[in-house]
Amino acid sequence: MLITPLPVNKSINFNFNPDLRGLSPLQCMDQVVKYCGAVGLRVILDRHSSLADNGWKESLWFIPNDPYYTENQFIQDWQMLAQRYAGTYISQVTILKPYHYNKYFRSMRVKGTTVIGADLWNDPKPPLSAWGWVGPNTRDWRIAAQTAGNAILAVNSQWLIFVEGLGTNGWPGSDLTYVQSNPVVLSMPSQLVYSVHELSQDAYNQTWFFDPTYPTNLRALWRSRWGYLAENAKSPIFVGCFGTFFVNAVKDDQWLTQLVNYMNGQFTSDGVSDLKAGQMGLSWSVGLQDIGILLNYDYKTVDTRTMSYLKTSFAPLLSGPVPSYTPTSTPSSRPTIVSTLKPSAKPSFTAKPSLKPTAPSMIPTSRPTNVLNGAQIFTYYSTVGNQIVDKDGKSIRIAAVNWFVTYNQ
Repeated sequence: MLITPLPVNKSINFNFNPDLRGLSPLQCMDQVVKYCGAVGLRVILDRHSSLADNGWKESLWFIPNDPYYTENQFIQDWQMLAQRYAGTYISQVTILKPYHYNKYFRSMRVKGTTVIGADLWNDPKPPLSAWGWVGPNTRDWRIAAQTAGNAILAVNSQWLIFVEGLGTNGWPGSDLTYVQSNPVVLSMPSQLVYSVHELSQDAYNQTWFFDPTYPTNLRALWRSRWGYLAENAKSPIFVGCFGTFFVNAVKDDQWLTQLVNYMNGQFTSDGVSDLKAGQMGLSWSVGLQDIGILLNYDYKTVDTRTMSYLKTSFAPLLSGPVPSYTPTSTPSSRPTIVSTLKPSAKPSFTAKPSLKPTAPSMIPTSRPTNVLNGAQIFTYYSTVGNQIVDKDGKSIRIAAVNWFVTYNQ
């Protein structure tokens, strides 16, 4: 619905957003992307539903018998967005980074695409969606994701293509077991990232929450459903949605602690990361309004309880005010953004003792050779094994917050 030819938005408080007056929903998203680029953030677009706020009622990536929301329209919309947000964006930010060995800090120019990928469809779920097979009333989501992903790469080879697993037992987007026998095959394999949603008991009373071995049973569960892809270096995993309200304080604490440890590479229970030197843990995006989120409901302040679990998973944080930014409703030259960040004490880290043999460095020495239609393609972000890497072949980790841009009639 964001892309359909609709009237201008009717659900915006223009007292707080005067620059959005008179804009279409898609033009409003342009402003969000422009702001993110200006402050050095990267964006992954996600198709949550065809109709506004209708995701739970839609079991397919299109609406059967609808004259507009067809499967072809699904692909065309993604291609349009991939072309609309193609290109590079350069911004000037002050980075808290030691210069040589003294206490001075310097500004850096950050270059790269603001929109880095497409999460093709949110919460794939039965009964109409299947993986690797079709029936009288079912469609193969794997083939649909493969077709749409290749169509996107044909017009924008820079993007990562995020493909979510199927839902099972009331748990949308959580199962990638079928990938073992029926993987997604893209024209540029290094642009593929598998994605899952992993939720606490607050969302659904799954049987594993009542297992007598809980919470030690969780690692084996995650490994069997999706973690094996990361553990065996088959593909990066993006935990695209997780969160908790801590309704059951003890069990939810155990669940989130185990999940964060697993995403940080503790694939066994010995308390030591199994990642090689130079590797990053699993990428993730924390919650939605209905399952617990990283921001409080004012959308300005951080939920300190959730952050207490996640803060060690971040790189050393920048401190100080957000760089200033003045949005405009018309295209303008790329702005120069300068923040007033102040140096902070360098964080200290205490290495965990380990009896494991020292593993060789797994820092990628070269990026994959991406070839599309016989031509070598340069990409800003791609994948090597279970790692997402940047243009220099350095492992990176996506740490994100889910956000909606919708149109409500």
